[in-house]
Amino acid sequence: LQNWLEALKIAEEFDDKLKTAKYLNNLGIWYSSDADYSRSIDYYQKSLNIKEELGDRNIGKTLNNIGELYFKMGDYENSLSYYDKSLTLKSKLNDIQGSNSSIINKAKIHFYNLKYDQVIDEIRNSRKLSEDSKTDRFEVSRNKFMGMAYFHKNEYDSTLFYLNTVNDIYKDYPIQSLEILTYLSLANQKKGNKELSQSFAEKFKKILEDEDPSKKEAVLIYWMAHKMFDMVNNEKLAAEYLENAYLELKSNSKDIKNKKDRNRYLGAPLHKNIIAAWDK
Repeated sequence: LQNWLEALKIAEEFDDKLKTAKYLNNLGIWYSSDADYSRSIDYYQKSLNIKEELGDRNIGKTLNNIGELYFKMGDYENSLSYYDKSLTLKSKLNDIQGSNSSIINKAKIHFYNLKYDQVIDEIRNSRKLSEDSKTDRFEVSRNKFMGMAYFHKNEYDSTLFYLNTVNDIYKDYPIQSLEILTYLSLANQKKGNKELSQSFAEKFKKILEDEDPSKKEAVLIYWMAHKMFDMVNNEKLAAEYLENAYLELKSNSKDIKNKKDRNRYLGAPLHKNIIAAWDK
């Protein structure tokens, strides 16, 4: 850290804007890895300002980095704003892959903000954008978010339509499949397919005997597992996974250096629901 700060000081003294922007960006990366999100954003923004002043068109990554940091803080409004800026830039450059990446990130934000109609709108925008693309690496993510969003809208046939296609791919990737198995179990239970619902629940438990969920998705995975077992009145497992969701949430918040950032993270809609359920 000290080396980057000294390098930045020298670059500023010589008014070397290119190097100043580079070192500011590197400091943003450093503070991001240290979960000091507000400070990281401050350095990224300063780097971005210089890049824009210099007419650098290669600023999409910096915009995405800031958007991701705001997402990690639970500041979804600002996160969307930066992904929108990135999307505008990538659209001007006719960057279909980059545009799709920004749109999928926007869908993720809407999902965690419990705005499921907006999730579906974003996914449709992404799909339309890729109509003429020969290669499309985003279809699995599209189907995943569509299926999960439709579940929360109580449209279980649509949930199963999309998530069954994802399951065909994720079946060989156990950690990724944890993201959808709870939804498949819940949707089948809602449809009266009790044996199939139970088979997905059993597969979920089996995977967790050998694997841990992705850190990024763990809170949601445990929360939906709580709902899955609560639906079939398995009070013991429902309570266990609620505890896991709550403890994972609190652990994530403690890693965040800035207290205001931490409180903002805990105040995000999904996180508030988990805390409310734990406090009952």
